[in-house]
Amino acid sequence: MSKKPELSPTHWRAIKLIVESNMSMKEIASVVGLQLNTLYKLAEGNPDTRKTGQLFYEQIRHLSQKKSQKDSSKTKDLILQNKWLCLQMINDYLYRKIKLEHLSDDEIRIVVTILNSMYKTTPAEGALKSTSYSYIHGLSSEDMVMEFQRLTSILNGLATRKKASDSEK
Repeated sequence: MSKKPELSPTHWRAIKLIVESNMSMKEIASVVGLQLNTLYKLAEGNPDTRKTGQLFYEQIRHLSQKKSQKDSSKTKDLILQNKWLCLQMINDYLYRKIKLEHLSDDEIRIVVTILNSMYKTTPAEGALKSTSYSYIHGLSSEDMVMEFQRLTSILNGLATRKKASDSEK
């Protein structure tokens, strides 16, 4: 009967340090008391290390995947929090602007830019499930550029007309 391979506490400590990835392999080898070549062979799952190397390699891979999933989950949470904070800041800004009796052209441009950005960055319903964008699901990158240029020219035209009508008075 062959004995099922198990990892020693030294191996587990090395795995933990490798997954944390705060140290070089040379530093990890010296901390845990393994030869550098041995540590590399274990981390690669080299056949020379037999079942222990394969188990060592599998544990590193498994724990690295878990860490990656956890990190991506944290990143998604931070993105959602930051998006929420940005929306609150935009909301506060717009409420302050509404209370003013007169908005300058620059203030109007900022409000319109915010509105257009929000419309274009928020995908239409079903766009996330679709692999291709169309007018039904959203705009392509070229269409977005053209739409931005179109809206910019409309705003510039409005600002020019308003300045001309103000000068006539």
